[in-house]
Amino acid sequence: MKRILCFGDSNTWGFNGAQGGLRFPEEVRWTGRLSRLMGEDVRIIEEGMNGRTLSSFDDMRPGAEAMEYLLPCLASHLPLDAVVFMLGTNECKPRFGRTAAEITADMGELVDRAIAFLARGLHGQRPDPVILLVAPKPLAERAAEDAAFDMGSVEMSRQLAEGYRALAEERGLLFLDAGTAAEELGPDGCHLSVNFGL
Repeated sequence: MKRILCFGDSNTWGFNGAQGGLRFPEEVRWTGRLSRLMGEDVRIIEEGMNGRTLSSFDDMRPGAEAMEYLLPCLASHLPLDAVVFMLGTNECKPRFGRTAAEITADMGELVDRAIAFLARGLHGQRPDPVILLVAPKPLAERAAEDAAFDMGSVEMSRQLAEGYRALAEERGLLFLDAGTAAEELGPDGCHLSVNFGL
């Protein structure tokens, strides 16, 4: 059986912005839909966390930094045939003071750590798993109505796809722009709706 780890934030967790943050049922979440599409010979491993950042410390969400959690996470799920990364939206919050270039650089470091760790070949791990880098769907302007985001956040989120695409080309990774693949965000302008097109 092939094993695919999906490492992300609340959109990977399945946050339902239309129902106060309740979790979408497993069959509705994009990971659940992917599992159905891939068939019984593929195991989709969900590793989504609400509020997960790349490296920014969030005192409201201890342990949310992907950079700190990644290696233990990978180790706990070995062996892996593929890893899907979709992160960066939470880093757009103005209180973290990041730029799109800094977010992209952090994503590059996260991917590099994963590649180096997986190349060690522990516990039957293949040395060259497929890595898919997904640029999150940009925030809608209505997301700026939430105290966590502002219009600068919206603009920054729109810049991530270009940076991530260049990063993927440089590292030889697969790339997907969720801004073109996902049709719709929920009412909060941040989280995927049930009609996101997978």
